[in-house]
Amino acid sequence: MSEQAAPWAKNPEPGATTPKGTNTLISPGAADTGAEPMVTIDNVSKIFGKGKKEVAAVKNVSLTVKKGEIFAIIGYSGAGKSTLVRLINGLESTTSGTLTVDGFEISGKRDLELQKVRTNIGMIFQQFNLMNSRTVAQNVEFPLKVAGWSKGERTKRVQEMLEFVGLADRAKYYPSQLSGGQKQRVGIARALATKPSLLLADEATSALDPETTHEVLELLKEVNRELGITVIVITHEMDVVKRICDLVAIIDHGKLIEQGSVSDIFSNPKTELAQEFIRSTFNVNLPDEYLENLSHTPKHAKSYPIIKFEFTGRSVDAPLLSQASKKFGVELSILTSQIEYAGGVKFGFTVAEVEGDEDAITQTKIYLMENNVRVEVLGYVE
Repeated sequence: MSEQAAPWAKNPEPGATTPKGTNTLISPGAADTGAEPMVTIDNVSKIFGKGKKEVAAVKNVSLTVKKGEIFAIIGYSGAGKSTLVRLINGLESTTSGTLTVDGFEISGKRDLELQKVRTNIGMIFQQFNLMNSRTVAQNVEFPLKVAGWSKGERTKRVQEMLEFVGLADRAKYYPSQLSGGQKQRVGIARALATKPSLLLADEATSALDPETTHEVLELLKEVNRELGITVIVITHEMDVVKRICDLVAIIDHGKLIEQGSVSDIFSNPKTELAQEFIRSTFNVNLPDEYLENLSHTPKHAKSYPIIKFEFTGRSVDAPLLSQASKKFGVELSILTSQIEYAGGVKFGFTVAEVEGDEDAITQTKIYLMENNVRVEVLGYVE
């Protein structure tokens, strides 16, 4: 990585003091978790190329991220979410529409004019983007040097940040001596060093194992709750959204197709893509004896379906399976189930072998679908 001025380098007053009793880790104004907008995107589009080579990476997107929120932007690769991040931090200019960060309109501005807003934004990356020739402490210190902090102020701030991310004992290590999770912690410390009000996390856990992912996500929650920093999480993993986010926007082919609170999206997903992302958090493991004998179509009259029933919101707590069993005279042998929480809302699934005559099974499926249960036949067994 080249050692040049980075977009996270803030230029606060070096040596500035804070009121007595104030947490010195907190950015001035970042602790304001009221309803004021931190990021406002109004009908923004971004087009690359011209003529036949024209590609619309972002198409007429509008959304608002309020101060103090952890806001997720989720989409598959190529959906336009990373372009949207580059628009937010001013690394790309909008083709049309307006984009405001913490009250400053960045759309249509030149690089020199954008310097102020960029210094109020911290960013962490999937591949960490650490400078291998510098120690952990020197990586964290770098944006402070760019911002003109004194040596004493830099030393104090680096120590504060390394203690916050739990790496005070690794200050003299080099990136090559760290695990992936430790590297990302250094990235977080560096992003927070200059006391930004907004943190952008672009696929920050995609290169990490599940245990380390959990640790990093917990740290991002601490950043939000203890430091009052607004966090925008860019991801393709709904599990990340489920664990730490307040609100979520779903992007597909450059368009915003659904947005809302995490509880609303998980309890009542309106688009097939939202439903697909939710299903991706399920871990369906059938017993081996069923997997070995599972067929796509019934082989004879005694072949019974293996059905996955997906529940969200109120349908989770309602005894719908037992009601359907009694109502239509079918027997359900539960093979596996999973219940999760997201935004305070329960959701999950049950996989069962359903025995009964064909009409009764059909009526059971219709009854459950009418009660907001998603029904999917996984196959048939004898």
